[in-house]
Parts: sequence; C-alpha cells; structure tokens
Amino acid sequence: MKLFCRIIVVTELLITFSAPALAQVASSLTQNNLLLPAIASSKPSIKELRLISYQPSHGNDEDIYVPVSMRAGLFTLAANTAVLRHMGNTHVTMEESGVLTLRHGETLIFSSEPTTVNSGEYQLTIAANAVVLLSNSDEIVTVRNLYEKTPYSVKVFVDSKSTVLLPVGKEVALGRNMHDLIAALKSDLIGRRSIRGYDLASGHSIVQCDVSLMSLMQNEDVLKQLILSIRKDDLRVAKQLITTAAALSQATSNRGAYTPIIH
Repeated sequence: MKLFCRIIVVTELLITFSAPALAQVASSLTQNNLLLPAIASSKPSIKELRLISYQPSHGNDEDIYVPVSMRAGLFTLAANTAVLRHMGNTHVTMEESGVLTLRHGETLIFSSEPTTVNSGEYQLTIAANAVVLLSNSDEIVTVRNLYEKTPYSVKVFVDSKSTVLLPVGKEVALGRNMHDLIAALKSDLIGRRSIRGYDLASGHSIVQCDVSLMSLMQNEDVLKQLILSIRKDDLRVAKQLITTAAALSQATSNRGAYTPIIH
C-alpha cells in the first residue's frame, strides 16, 4: 500500500505541471522577474530533529556532524541556519554558528538563514530560503542552485579575486584540472547547456552552465529519495523544485535543449 501511495503522489506532481499551468508560471517568471514562493520558513519539528551543538573543528575524523533523523532513505541534519539531507557517506562539520564544512560527499542544503559552507578550497554563501545541491568528490566541488527566494542567493568564492554569482538553475564545477572537470561532468549524464569553461591565473579551473533540474531529479539519488518521500515537508519542497524546473525550462526555451556532455 505504501508503494502504491508513493506512485500516486509522484504522478499527481507531474500532472500538476502540464501545458497551460507551465506557460502561466513561465510568463510570470519572465515578466516580473520573480521566483516561486519561499520555502516554508518554519523550523523542523522537534519531534523529528534536534539542534546539534557545535564545537570548533580540529580537522580530525571524529569531529563530524552526526545524523539525527532518517526518513525515506535520507539522513537529516539540523543546524541553526540550515537543514541538510544526504544519503550517507557524507562528512560535514560545523566550524561555528552558521558556518559548515563539507569534506566529502553530496548534500542537499535548505537554508532558513544566511549560511556559509566551505568545501575543498572553495567557499559559498547561501542566502535565506534557498535550496542548494553541493558535492565534493575527488577534489572537484560542484554547486547547483535549485531554488531561491531572492536573485543570486548563492555566491561561490574561488580565490581572493574571483567570485561566481550562481542564479537558480545554474551549476558551477570547480577544481585544479579542466580535464578532470569535463570528465566528471561527462560521467553523470545530467542535461546541460550554455557550457563555459575557463582557467584562472591562480591555477583553478571553472565550468559554468545551465543545468536541467528535471535531469538532476531523475539522476541524483538524494533528489530521487526526496520525491519518493511521504513526508509532507519533503513533498512540498519536491513540488517547488519540479515547478521551478518546469518554469525555467519554459522561460528559457530559446536557449536550446538540455543535453548530456558526451564528447
């Protein structure tokens, strides 16, 4: 019965975003330069999560952010400025209030207040009411802006002279070797377009592009689990992400189709 219910829920979400509704949302997005309503700002239920106190990180493996709840195959971690969801095998530490470090793995970040995240050699700041998918694997850091209440809620600091402003629906991959970045993007079969890559004098390499949110939801495990969840808050966020994906696809259709990098 549970499996049946989950299938019905996902089907209803997909039906919601067909034809006239998509056109109307896309038109509003284009004309008013507005994004979708903000993610509910209410705090997680204390029955499901508890706030984890923090202590300065000393860079050892014991100073980790411990999962406090697990629902629908996802670990849930609560900080004072954000909630993180991941599939496990993810190492996150809290350096101080509002400052996190992702050492390796992939996590979905829901910010309720401004949040700073360090990962590898890079740092990103996330404004309140945004959803970011962040990964750190093999010295490659990838940042995807999935949802934001205010424009350019995500900023990525590469070095002392370079900052990437990341609008919703955009992705940036960072590392020290352009060949490795391209190889990583080829391996995931995610739909992309408007791809630009460049090397900085500081030795960093950057690839920026539009990324298909629908493609991410079909291929990234943490997003697939979010959609399959029966929790009301998960379904609300999933619906917002699907609506955002559909609206962006309609509003930016003149840029061409999203396609995986295959050569």
